[in-house]
Amino acid sequence: MMLNLNESFAGLRILNLVSKQSFYREVYEALTPKSQKVYLIVYDNHNSRMLMDNGKMREFAMLSKLTNAAFPQPIKTGSLSYRGRTMSYMTAKHFEGTTLRALMCGRPLIVRVAVNIALQVMTAVMDLTVYTNGGGHYNLNPDTVIVSRVKGGVIVHLGGLDHVSGPCSGNPPFITSDLNPCCRAPETYLGRYKSASDVFSMGMLLSYMLLGNYPYNIDESAAESKIRAITNSGIELDLDDRPDELKEIISKAVSKKVRMRYADLCDMFSALNRFASENGIDTQAPVITKTQESGVSDADGKEKKGNEPKDEQQESDSETPRLKIEAKVKEGEGLLAVAGMEELKNALRSDFVDIMNNRELADKFGIKPNNFILYGPQGCGKTYISNRLAEETGMDTFFVNPSDLGSIYIHGTQGLIRDLFQKAEEKAKQNDRGCLLLVDEIDAHLPKRDMRGSEYLAGEVAEWLVQLNDCIQKNVFVIGMTNRLDCLDRAAIRHGRFDKVFFVDLPDATGREELLKMEVDKVPHETHIDYKGLAKMCEGFTAGDLSYVVKEAARLTFSTCLSTHEDNIVIDEALLKKVLSATRPSVTTEELRQYRKIWDEFMNKNTTQRQTIGYRAYN
Repeated sequence: MMLNLNESFAGLRILNLVSKQSFYREVYEALTPKSQKVYLIVYDNHNSRMLMDNGKMREFAMLSKLTNAAFPQPIKTGSLSYRGRTMSYMTAKHFEGTTLRALMCGRPLIVRVAVNIALQVMTAVMDLTVYTNGGGHYNLNPDTVIVSRVKGGVIVHLGGLDHVSGPCSGNPPFITSDLNPCCRAPETYLGRYKSASDVFSMGMLLSYMLLGNYPYNIDESAAESKIRAITNSGIELDLDDRPDELKEIISKAVSKKVRMRYADLCDMFSALNRFASENGIDTQAPVITKTQESGVSDADGKEKKGNEPKDEQQESDSETPRLKIEAKVKEGEGLLAVAGMEELKNALRSDFVDIMNNRELADKFGIKPNNFILYGPQGCGKTYISNRLAEETGMDTFFVNPSDLGSIYIHGTQGLIRDLFQKAEEKAKQNDRGCLLLVDEIDAHLPKRDMRGSEYLAGEVAEWLVQLNDCIQKNVFVIGMTNRLDCLDRAAIRHGRFDKVFFVDLPDATGREELLKMEVDKVPHETHIDYKGLAKMCEGFTAGDLSYVVKEAARLTFSTCLSTHEDNIVIDEALLKKVLSATRPSVTTEELRQYRKIWDEFMNKNTTQRQTIGYRAYN
């Protein structure tokens, strides 16, 4: 051991060694001066220099940016000299749990528990894939997965993060001698590490949970060369009476050929999540109530603390959240009610409406409508035109706001997302037109998972990605609206999920003229108004600004009618000009410049080459 028990280190008293999987890194339980337990992760700097960037441990820097509760929650980092060696350390919040290996004790888990643990592990690792731009954990095994038993199921934590890295080919930037060979992908022995390597490890881990040991009863005490020969031979699984779908998922995951596996954990997550849904397995992580926080049960299921009476809030926390919105068929004029935006309306008719109205011909050519996103400054009509599109198609439509999928439950939002798509699929089966999801502020649903402070991260984002993967095949179509394109997770804006992004800019002169006339026609007004002249006065105005101008003119006219006791006064051109002169555009020149800059950057990145879903390039 690097540290002696009961000695002081960084102001902490060392209680016991929790994990020692390498010669350069150890994890301890320690006690603070206030007698609070914490975890202490310690590195020997001399033996782990390749794991440092700018004199700091990469693991510590990473954990300061990841907010997923499955990872250690940092409290403090530092370095000091201990017995002549320089040590880097991090303290992290304490929790009660045990390794997956200790939990199982060589006995297989029931399918429901194994699947639930696997999905939680994949959710966490997908966060790492995003953080490392396509890399991964690279050391998933029964000793790096820690499980806490709580009422209603288990909560998973992930350790062994010293090997986390981006994709590499030839010279991995971490020490490989301590990798578990039983879960190690064959290509990694050639120095090739990528997201698909974690797919192999995840397949072996899932098989381990279902069998109680590794396929072919691999002896972990055997020489690494012998274990490598077995895993490299192409594993044929014998899962006894386990469901065929699970066998197929695992067999694909542990293929020795990278190109035959799932491309990444997102694809494997999708397959396993679908299996769970079809077999009635609840994939929501249980809620930890205040009582349980004070004493999570140990590995034997005996509660250490927490006999306090439950309050009403704790009782309600045990319930499962349910989706409260319903689909509606919206009636109206459709796209004819949209002033201006001719290019966008033509694109929507061509890419969506015409296909929906001519499904037999479209099917003959293998054409389906696209999911797409409307991007642009606030007030430019993104929500308005998407609503008019719903009218044009006559489809059953869910109007989704961020609050509709919010939940106080751990992973409760994931369940609501799943419910939303399941309801949409049921609606689509009841008619021949499908179902439409209009998702406002989609950046709130699909934020970048590497964005510090994001509360959604891999769990909720991954659920969206899973559902988007095949929703079009189920006749469920999604239209998202956002004014924060740069905040969207890049995995969402790929062919097969959202195929197109349309920029909804400020209305041009013709659009402003039409918008003014459309708004003025709704209220009493004089016959002859120079809309072209008014349109020149309001350059830079959004559709919302123009609507406000007319409504403000109507309000002033109403006040005049009341004060003069005359009810025949109407809005005139002079009043409109007066209101226009007193109104400032809601989008400043600098804000508009930034919106267009983001759009230009997006187009430059995505017009020449975009990743696809469902098609793989083989070497």
